[in-house]
Amino acid sequence: MTPKPYTLVGISGGSGSGKTTLAEMIENAIGSDRVLRISLDSYYKDLSHLSVADRVTFNFDDPQAFDISALITHLKTLKAGQPVPKVEVDYQSLKQTRGPSLTTPRPIILLEGILVLAIPAVRELLDFKVFVETPADIRFIRRCGREMRLRSKTFAEIVEQYQRSVRKTHGLLIEPSKDFADLIFPFDGANQRGMDLFVNSLVNIVNQQPARSILWEKDESHMVMIPAGEFTMGSNDAQISEVIEKYGAQHHWFNDERPVHRVYVKSFYIDKYPVTNRQYRVFLQETKHKEPELWGQRRFATPSQPVVGVSWSDAVEYCKWAKKRMLTEAEWEKAARGINARLFPWGSESPDGRANFGSQFHGPTTVDQFPDGASPFGVMDMAGNVWEWISDWYERNYYTQTPKADPPGPPNGDGRCVRGGSWVNNPTMLRCAERDHRRLPLDDLKFFGFRCASEVR
Repeated sequence: MTPKPYTLVGISGGSGSGKTTLAEMIENAIGSDRVLRISLDSYYKDLSHLSVADRVTFNFDDPQAFDISALITHLKTLKAGQPVPKVEVDYQSLKQTRGPSLTTPRPIILLEGILVLAIPAVRELLDFKVFVETPADIRFIRRCGREMRLRSKTFAEIVEQYQRSVRKTHGLLIEPSKDFADLIFPFDGANQRGMDLFVNSLVNIVNQQPARSILWEKDESHMVMIPAGEFTMGSNDAQISEVIEKYGAQHHWFNDERPVHRVYVKSFYIDKYPVTNRQYRVFLQETKHKEPELWGQRRFATPSQPVVGVSWSDAVEYCKWAKKRMLTEAEWEKAARGINARLFPWGSESPDGRANFGSQFHGPTTVDQFPDGASPFGVMDMAGNVWEWISDWYERNYYTQTPKADPPGPPNGDGRCVRGGSWVNNPTMLRCAERDHRRLPLDDLKFFGFRCASEVR
């Protein structure tokens, strides 16, 4: 496969984990003429106005300390093949400078920094994500040496800052962002041969992998590639107990999600967002397909709202028109939860501010309204808003006989599967593992939408 013109690789990990060293190893393996290295630290906001006292207590590990807007603009520009002003920070004066010299793109762009995987807007642009995992004691020793050497700090100052902000940020933001990584790199410096093999493998993957995101021409949908591999499907006893305790669920609600099992799914592309009214209108105009029963009603008619009022058959016809297909249950669940059996697409935290649920908005919201609800792969709106039709028939006990690879669903069943919950449901129904089904024509279709999938070619 021909490498993409510009591949953006994110390298994250705790302070002192070895991110910069890994970036240097990758650059040496590929060649400096093909690699552009960018540090998140170069995008610290201009803080030269801070007093000496304020600088001592300022949290340099907080996302608000960085000029994220400028970083995103520059990354998009570089991926489009255009140069950007060179950004640098003087760590003594805390002054940021830009230009007049330019940074020009190279085939592989390495972005390294502690929060690279923790900031959704940055993470969304990455074609490949690496997390450098290093024991805390080694990270602290490395940090001490760097701070003393480059910033003339005393040991007491380093310890004070570490206890005040560095350790807290690591636990709250950096360590959890590991879930978003495509590869986790253990880096304690003890196994040089292993590190060399890892870097060479990473280089091959980066050069050969399909595009992480594409624009599908037929319906102008953004699609995200879900890589091949195993993931955990269904719910275990601990997760069920947690949901019962938090949300007042009943134990028998989870019977069709058991037993929990590992499933291999080949790589595929999935629509980043549910199909919208704007996209469905083009389909109707070109095919003269019957309009949904709620089509044109003001409450549901905003172009960027998910189309509702569609039956399973309607969804199938749209996918055929768009030269795509419906998702299987296994594909949908992997795209929603990643490989680490998350409760919700974003983790285990409350859906508040991350999804449309519980009749808060009295109807569907636009598909891009909740960026913090993204799945580990950057797929949006998979919890709440509208239920999503799935290709599979629903069979309550299917998990007792599920194939271990690419399960297609049972040959028949009691209605078609739907996933993800809607704007009226409680958090229990928004979980990644939640299974439900609908029997047409008895159901009210204002809660139902869909998204499409495609093979990776």
